[in-house]
Amino acid sequence: MLPICSWCKKIRDDEGLWTQVEHFLAQHTEASFTHGTCPESAKEHFSTSRQQVAKAPPSSEAD
Repeated sequence: MLPICSWCKKIRDDEGLWTQVEHFLAQHTEASFTHGTCPESAKEHFSTSRQQVAKAPPSSEAD
C-alpha cells in the first residue's frame, strides 16, 4: 500500500517524506510522464480567466 495525500496526491515514502506521485513513480518504475489538462480541469481552472479577459476593457496604450 502507498500512503497518498487525499488532497494533493503526494505519496509518503518509507522515510516519511512526501513527493509528487509522478516523481515517486518515475523513481520506482520505468514510467515517464507528460502533462496535459483534462476537459473538466480546464473548464474549472481556466474558464473564469477567459471570461475575465473577454470582459476586460480595451487597453489605452497606443499600438
